[in-house]
Amino acid sequence: MVVAIANNNVIGHNGRLPWSLPADLKFFRDLTRDHVVIMGRKTFESIGKPLDRRVNIVLTRDATWQREGVLIATSFDQALALGPIGKRRFIIGGADIYTHAWERIDSAFVTRIHADFPGETRLHLDFSTLRLASTQLREADERNLCPMTFERYDRDVHVQGSGHSTSLNIPEQGRP
Repeated sequence: MVVAIANNNVIGHNGRLPWSLPADLKFFRDLTRDHVVIMGRKTFESIGKPLDRRVNIVLTRDATWQREGVLIATSFDQALALGPIGKRRFIIGGADIYTHAWERIDSAFVTRIHADFPGETRLHLDFSTLRLASTQLREADERNLCPMTFERYDRDVHVQGSGHSTSLNIPEQGRP
């Protein structure tokens, strides 16, 4: 999973990112390049085109929806199975896709935007259930008007539930 989130849990406004932070875009591009990105239809339409040097998979309930340069999936399991074996799968949004995928991810790459932004799309996930593996602060500058922290969270192989341990059961080529 890859997500940028403001202090007030905003991730989107009017179908777009509510900020312009080149450092975050570079982080996203470098992380996902040459891998597989899985996104919902609304996220794809907000981007407007397939992301270059990535296999783009769009998750939609509409089996007739098509766009050039993307693979279509009508279920999360189908989305995980598409694309080349050996490439990482990155869930890149939107909020419904993040929430649906939450229990199945093994890593989350989170850009914490240290500011509040207006927006109707918010994400409420409990990252404390994952292990914080790394963190790097990026101060504001002339191109990035607010500071941000790049965080990586990892989930252990087993998730602790109500008194028992359950395997994530995701094939290696399907790990987001």
